[in-house]
Amino acid sequence: DFEKVMDEPVYNRAAKKLLSPTSKNQIDDADFAQEIATGGAVDDDELKPMLWLMDVWVAENKSIATFALNVDAPPLIERDWTGSQAGPYKFLGLGIVPDNLVPISPASNLKGLHDLANRNYRKMEKQADNQRTINAYAPGGEEDAKAMRDAKDGDWIKVRNPRDINQVRMGGVDPGLQGFQMVVGEQFNSLAGNIRAMGGLGQQAATLGQEEIIQQNVSRIEADMHLAVITFAGEVITDLGYLMWNDQNLEIPASIKVPGSDIYVDSSWRRDKRVGDLEEYGLKVVPYSTVYKPPSQLLNELFSTIDRIAPLWPMFQASGATLDAQELLDQIADLLDRPELKRIITFAVMADKLGGDENTVRQSPVTSRETIRRNVPTGGTPESRASIMQQILAGAAGGGSPQVNGQQMASLGRG
Repeated sequence: DFEKVMDEPVYNRAAKKLLSPTSKNQIDDADFAQEIATGGAVDDDELKPMLWLMDVWVAENKSIATFALNVDAPPLIERDWTGSQAGPYKFLGLGIVPDNLVPISPASNLKGLHDLANRNYRKMEKQADNQRTINAYAPGGEEDAKAMRDAKDGDWIKVRNPRDINQVRMGGVDPGLQGFQMVVGEQFNSLAGNIRAMGGLGQQAATLGQEEIIQQNVSRIEADMHLAVITFAGEVITDLGYLMWNDQNLEIPASIKVPGSDIYVDSSWRRDKRVGDLEEYGLKVVPYSTVYKPPSQLLNELFSTIDRIAPLWPMFQASGATLDAQELLDQIADLLDRPELKRIITFAVMADKLGGDENTVRQSPVTSRETIRRNVPTGGTPESRASIMQQILAGAAGGGSPQVNGQQMASLGRG
C-alpha cells in the first residue's frame, strides 16, 4: 500500500520523496517476461495505489535492505539479519535464468524440442497410416490385369501390353520430415547433456579413449546437479542448527558411555551448556548421504578400501592394528541382505578359552602366513661382497682362517 509506505516513520524520508505509485499498466514489452516472473504483471484489480518493494540480502553486511522496485532511490531501510550465516533465502535450482532469481529445471529447457519431436512423430504416424499401394490398369487391359493378378511368383503369362498395368504408391512418410526429425533428436540429445550416454543406451564413440572422455563429461554434469542438491541441503540444515542453538527452551536428553565401563555421563542439550555463538565453532554441513548409493556399490567400496590398505598393512600391524573379521562379516551380511552368513560362519572367543574377562586382550582370529622367495644375483650385492671381504681380511690379520663358508667364497669369486 503506497500510503502505508509513505506513513511508515522508520523509512528513509529522502527515499520516500522519490517514490510514486506503481501502476501495472506501465509495463514495457521488452521487460514483460521479467515482470511476470517477479510478480509485476498481475491481473488483480488494485483498489488503492500500490508500490512494489523488494528485499535485498547483503551478505557482506549480514543485513536486509528494502528498496522500491525500479526506482533510483536509496534503500528505505536496512535491518541487521539475526538468522544463520547462510542468509534468509535458499535456492535449489539445476538451471540459472539470466536476470531472474527464480531458477529453472533442465526439463523446462527441453520442452520446446520435446513438443516439436512429438508433433513430427504424430505427423509421420498419420502419413504412414495413409500410405497405400494400388494396382491400376488402362481401359481395355482387363484381361491382362486379371492374368497378372492370378499369376504366381515365377509364372510366365501372356499380356498384350505390360505398360497398361502399373503399381501406384500413395502417401507414406515424407523423407524430408524424417531427416528433420533425426536432426531434432540429435539436438535434443546434445542439449540434454548426452542423454544416451547417461542412460547407457550404447557406445557413443569409435574408440575406448573417446568413450571414456564422454563418460567423464557426463559424470561432471550429474556431479554438478548433485553438488547443487548437497549445497542446498547443507544450508537448510545449517539454518535448523541455528534455530536449535538459539531456542532457549529446547532440551535434548543424551548421555555418553565411558569406554571400558558401565558408567554413563550426562550430555544433555540444555541452555546452560551453550557457550559463545554458533558461527564461532566453524561448523560446516556436507550431507553426502543425500546421494543414494545401492548396497552393491557400498560393498564394492568396502572391498576397494581394503585392497588399498593391503600394501600398507605391515605398517598398521606395527602400530598394533588387527583385522576384525567378525565385524567385516557383519558388514558384508548387512549389505548383501543375507543374515544367514552370520550363522554359517562363527567365531570363537579367545578370552573364554583362556579364562579371561572382557578386558582381556583378544588375538585376531584371522592369521595368515606369507612365504616370499627372492631371486638373488649369483654374484651377490655389492654390500654382501664387501662384508665377505671384511671377514676374509679379519681372519688373515689374526693369523687364522677366514670365517666364511664355501658358498660365500663361491659367490665372491663369481662377483
